Amino acid sequence: MTPLPNAWTLDPDTLAEAVALRHEMHRCPEVSGAEHETAKRIASRMRALGAEVATGLGGTGVAAVFGAGDRTLMIRAELDALPILEAEGPEHRSEVDGVGHLCGHDGHMAILFAVASALSRHAPAIRVVLLFQPAEETGAGARAVLDDPKFAALRPIWQLLCTICQSCLWALWLCKRVRWPVPPKGCMSRSLAKPPMPPDPKMAALRGWLWRG
Repeated sequence: MTPLPNAWTLDPDTLAEAVALRHEMHRCPEVSGAEHETAKRIASRMRALGAEVATGLGGTGVAAVFGAGDRTLMIRAELDALPILEAEGPEHRSEVDGVGHLCGHDGHMAILFAVASALSRHAPAIRVVLLFQPAEETGAGARAVLDDPKFAALRPIWQLLCTICQSCLWALWLCKRVRWPVPPKGCMSRSLAKPPMPPDPKMAALRGWLWRG
């Protein structure tokens, strides 16, 4: 069997770019349905990594496509922030009055950027779609994306939600080559307040599916 590539080692430059992107997004949050500049920033970075990019999904949604094939894995993050004042915070705190990334969506976008960087270095054996969904906080974005005619060409057979239990452990996998604990056919969502789930050995099989020899 052909050895799997070491795609999930996150080099210092990519890590620095991911952190910088998260800080940039945190400083410039946009509420549900108005994520125009956020979408432009994401689309620009995905194109720079060589992805095929679709924009305007369900309003402001962005999809970045890596690889090809008759099987599609979709990984979703979110574009929107909350209409909440971030009165105090780090140096990269919100610069938009009354709006803040206080639910972690800036972090999810940064993590998918790191995933995109790995996919750009090692093309997967299947098609992988990174979806940046609008209006997650209002609940309207998912339906708007699904109802968008452009989504038909992107529709996956497997889907993952880039929520805290998956995305943070995926980041650990990227940094430390640990396996992320999401069953390949989906997982319940968890909030930032919940601890991550223990590793799932089925991820070894999914990794082989992405880069099969």
